[in-house]
Amino acid sequence: MYVCAFTDEVLPDFEGAVRACAENGVADVQVRNVRGTNIVHLPDDEAARIAGVARRYGVRVAGIGSPFGKCELSDEAWAAHAPLFERVLRLADLFDTRMVRVFAFFARERRRADGAPVTLAEVLPEVAARLSGPVTRAAQHGLTLGLENEYTTLAGSCAEARAVLDAVGSPNLQICWDVASGWYTGEPVLPDGHERVRGLICDVHVRDASDDPQRPGQHGAVTRLGDGAIDWPEVVRRLRTDGYRGPLSLETHLYSGDPERETRLKAATIHGVGVLQRLLAPSTAVR
Repeated sequence: MYVCAFTDEVLPDFEGAVRACAENGVADVQVRNVRGTNIVHLPDDEAARIAGVARRYGVRVAGIGSPFGKCELSDEAWAAHAPLFERVLRLADLFDTRMVRVFAFFARERRRADGAPVTLAEVLPEVAARLSGPVTRAAQHGLTLGLENEYTTLAGSCAEARAVLDAVGSPNLQICWDVASGWYTGEPVLPDGHERVRGLICDVHVRDASDDPQRPGQHGAVTRLGDGAIDWPEVVRRLRTDGYRGPLSLETHLYSGDPERETRLKAATIHGVGVLQRLLAPSTAVR
């Protein structure tokens, strides 16, 4: 395991974020948003410039935080969205990374005739069929797609993400375990979430959250890493026992709307770096 950080959780400016990471012993980053724009939507020359910045600082890009899969589960939406994957493939080559984050379609747009939300189980064959093409393309390019369990999508919990993996049935589709997001769905992090995805994880998103005072045992406000209720020492211990060798990717997610967000977010993320470095200290951080 090794410490990684989303650059936009450090600073919106890519070079400033990479410099801060390098100065604090973080040799791996994930590229998602640069000054508010996802990397897949930046012009080619700007993406190339950013890739050059990472190389200049000796920082490896561990993964691309793409928004692929964040669309409605409909023929019309998919026809417009699916071509984005070719851009994803080009970026993976440009940044010399073999991992790309993806999603399993928005949940909120699908409703049954009675107005109730559609569940993953009802549309799982359709989800698997739509993702199978990109997964096959990823395999041809030597890429691993990390399906993030994201509570706004049809695969919010680890159980749902595992169901999608099983339905697609390819080693090139693995789990990007968003630990806090799984808890947000009401699924306990330990042992439930971990047990459902263990051995299938290619990336772990790291942030912390407190218990909800109105619903004990449920996800509450996001906190600095180590200040919340998620048992990160135990999560790391179990990942180490599993033989997990991938990134622990800091996704601090704090201070939205705060006029001092840029300064405070960088400090909170660097604090999280220190927490993870101490958690990994008993063993060598391996890749």
